Amino acid sequence: MPSTYLPVTYIFILLLLPLSASAELLYFAGNLDVVTASGKACSGMRGRHQIALVISNDGDQDASSGYFGGESVKVGQFAGSDKTGFAVRYPYADSARAEGHMLKLVISGESLAGELQDRHTDASANDCSFKLAKLSLKRIDNDESARAAYQKMSSLFEAQLARSSALSFSRRGAYSEAAPYYEKALSLADRAFGRDSARVNSYLTGLANIYIRLGRYADFNLLYQERFAGITDQTVRTVFNNHRVRSLLQAGRAAMGREEYAAALEHFRQALEINYKNKDVIAAIMSALVRSGQHDEAISFLEKTEKSLDNERDRLDVRGAIALVHFQKAKTNEKSGRLAEAETELRKAIQLDPEAYQYLILLARWRHKAGNFAEAYNMLGKALERFKDEAARSEIAAASDKLHQNELMIMKMRRTGE
Repeated sequence: MPSTYLPVTYIFILLLLPLSASAELLYFAGNLDVVTASGKACSGMRGRHQIALVISNDGDQDASSGYFGGESVKVGQFAGSDKTGFAVRYPYADSARAEGHMLKLVISGESLAGELQDRHTDASANDCSFKLAKLSLKRIDNDESARAAYQKMSSLFEAQLARSSALSFSRRGAYSEAAPYYEKALSLADRAFGRDSARVNSYLTGLANIYIRLGRYADFNLLYQERFAGITDQTVRTVFNNHRVRSLLQAGRAAMGREEYAAALEHFRQALEINYKNKDVIAAIMSALVRSGQHDEAISFLEKTEKSLDNERDRLDVRGAIALVHFQKAKTNEKSGRLAEAETELRKAIQLDPEAYQYLILLARWRHKAGNFAEAYNMLGKALERFKDEAARSEIAAASDKLHQNELMIMKMRRTGE
């Protein structure tokens, strides 16, 4: 089946109706009464809506064109030479939804009456079609207002068309192709509504989402810096903050890969300021501190984090993380020959996370290596009694057998030496 999607440049050339300096504008405002409608998305659409309509008449041509729309009615573009049958196009990339609609207008003095008949939509479709809507409008004799309304609806039509094209590409997984449409849509929405209008929120989130999906973190960060302060909708702020955290984590992990730990920590701490409960951020800071040898700083950070959390499950997870840092610090001390300090740190890890049987196994090995055989076997024996998980029991039993084999080898070496 051939594609119904046209290249964006062609669509804009085809649909953009330039407003020449000589064009006469007729500006009307009033009611659109939806008499009958079809489609699952028509809930609340039947009844009266406030709309505006602008007709552009070029003195050198018989054809007229224009736009209509309102707060609750999607902007439509119409064009033709017969006012009893203008062709209407809605801002969809899919021609099956965009085309096939008809607008009839009758102007009598300062009044405009008309009928809008949309292309039929099946009742089960997730869309809404005005099978019959009646217009009753009055002319507003103000050239400046007419020109402003025309420009606003023109920009809005193009913005919605660009966004529809972006969504079409996104649904097909063509995210790189979708990105420039999202960018154009936001630029046009800014022109139609103003940058601080709540009506640009869907355009902002669409562009932010596509930047993150494509891994274009630098572009998202620029968007965040330029627009976040002006966003008042809490849901949109949450979306932007979540993306910002993800962006900072990515930058920090890249710095970690270059062993630039100070830079990594700066990125991670910025993310923590946005969401101090984010487990990925907490883990990233801990990892950067440990890998840079700052074990005590990692423990201090995690202890402070634990106190700031409300959920006991989260606090338990952080205590497990503190135990892990003590474990890492213990291994570092052991490699450096600081055996007493190593054992102290390992016992702290066991106290914080008694369910981590791997810590018990390591401590038993160290006690056995120090010649405390009975203590080591007793430690592993109690662990076998306490842990019921088969995987844990298998590792503990294997560790006990290994210690026994080491002990037999040591005894054999001693006899050989005699």
